[in-house]
Amino acid sequence: MNSRIILGLGFGDECKGSEVDSLCREYGATLVVRYDGGPQAGHRVVLQNGKQHTFRQIGSGAFIRGVKTLLSRFMLFDPITLGYEVRELSKETGSYVLGNHYVDCRAPIITPYHAASNRIKEFLRGNARHGSCGKGIGETAYDLVHFPEEVIRTGDLENETRTSLLLEAIRERKCEELLSLGADFSGLPKHLHSSARLFLTKSVSETTNAYAKISQELNIIIPEEACALIRENNSVFEGAQGVLLDEWHGFHPHTTWSTTTQKNALELLRESGFKGEIETIGVTRTYGTRHSNGPFVTEDKAMWKANPAEENRRSIWQGKFREGYLDLVALRYAVECVRACGKLDAIALTHLDVFKRKEKVFYCDGYQLANGEKISRLVPQFEHDLVYQEKLTNMLFTARPIYAGVTTTGDEAVNVIQEALSAPIKYRSYGPTECDKIII
Repeated sequence: MNSRIILGLGFGDECKGSEVDSLCREYGATLVVRYDGGPQAGHRVVLQNGKQHTFRQIGSGAFIRGVKTLLSRFMLFDPITLGYEVRELSKETGSYVLGNHYVDCRAPIITPYHAASNRIKEFLRGNARHGSCGKGIGETAYDLVHFPEEVIRTGDLENETRTSLLLEAIRERKCEELLSLGADFSGLPKHLHSSARLFLTKSVSETTNAYAKISQELNIIIPEEACALIRENNSVFEGAQGVLLDEWHGFHPHTTWSTTTQKNALELLRESGFKGEIETIGVTRTYGTRHSNGPFVTEDKAMWKANPAEENRRSIWQGKFREGYLDLVALRYAVECVRACGKLDAIALTHLDVFKRKEKVFYCDGYQLANGEKISRLVPQFEHDLVYQEKLTNMLFTARPIYAGVTTTGDEAVNVIQEALSAPIKYRSYGPTECDKIII
């Protein structure tokens, strides 16, 4: 058996969906394992026949007959939004996709109260917003650390009494937290009315009933069964978000509460007793992108104001989708963080088709800091030191890019990135469909 771990190197999902689909087809994978993150993923897959789907909690290989999904114990799981996704995807595939979808019974549940609290807290931060996706990821991860006894696990969904008691405890505590921060539930703006209503309505029966209904359809499996799935299948491990948003290596506080390196995937492979070949693939674009707040040294607001190839749009929570030129300093930093956790075997470079609509793409190979100093490397630390990470953040907010040159063709971009990252670009993408992918 073989396993391939795919992770984004930048500030976002880096179009991992189409790369996962391509890898499943090329290597005959039969299982996609989601090893981090939650429903904030937006992994778009476009087929040649025009069918497409943006995958969130279903593995991005699900268009391929027989490919299963495993939501691992590291995945933060939202059963209610999974139901919406299942209905959307089932229309595209012509079959009910939940039959091939497995969830580890230990996976933590994101409740509607986590998502609502997340959104209201972000609103209360005003101009100091972190740039949250508004899905409740951080709120759930926080509870895992500070209130683990109140976290609902997927295996609890089959016990309505326990689920209801935990939901009541979560609702009450989150309500108290928000009131202590000065939240006025009756005075929130219109887009937060539904979030406020969850705390103004004391009953949790609607959520309890929704969980009971979907739990009857879920394939909830015990740890031994999850290990067997990983051990007995050719797998693609699908991450969510990029290394530059990692909870410990990203630029705090504009990060995710999730480990976005390959660490969790390797842990799952180890505990399953997997003995086969493992390939780790980092995904990046020919240019930089970022959602929401946070440092983005090479951002160029005039770069591609109306980029017809981008499906990302402005979000009420994450704000506008930002674009900029290729940043080799940030990418080298991401690769150092990845290699500290294991190996990096290859790069998947996407959006090589950008050269069809743009004559040249600048690339940054250094920064000029506010004090005039010039640097070409960001120094990572591995002590879980958020004070250090925030210092990096503050430095990057005032840094200016030093552009080393331009690339005018895809081949030039490949050469520049391969040399900068000391890794072969084995997977190359010239468009959204499986036919636009090349494996060298």
